[in-house]
Amino acid sequence: MTEQTLCFINHKGSFTNYEDSIYKNICNENEILILFKGQSIRTHLDETLRTTFPHFFYRSSSGKKYKYVGKVISKRIIQERDENNIIQMEYKINISNNIIPFDTEIEPFVKENGKRCFKTNCFNQLNLIPTTRNMTPGIILANKNEENIE
Repeated sequence: MTEQTLCFINHKGSFTNYEDSIYKNICNENEILILFKGQSIRTHLDETLRTTFPHFFYRSSSGKKYKYVGKVISKRIIQERDENNIIQMEYKINISNNIIPFDTEIEPFVKENGKRCFKTNCFNQLNLIPTTRNMTPGIILANKNEENIE
């Protein structure tokens, strides 16, 4: 079973202090560039960023719905993590052949108690199941939902 990675970012310019950015490539209208600044602390996810080609979702700020960007087709490390710096990556996404159309807004999953979970339906849309119950990180690994495969 192949693990996949989902990255959730708050687009730069929101009221948070996140510095991730999404740019439409001026040379190719079907490409999106994402400049991703990693987690503030060293985690096992640094290696995940180096070795996987994740799906990206973004939103303008906390409490807003996520929108689908796409699956990464190429990447490069801009800056390795060291004692003074966080890892920084550049990802390229071709939006012309996305599984979900680019910029599709994903409705939150609503629990029985009325609480909205913004990431849950992002996994459902891709027929994936997160490998953890902790949905707070911006990088979450997932596996195919074998129950829904026909």
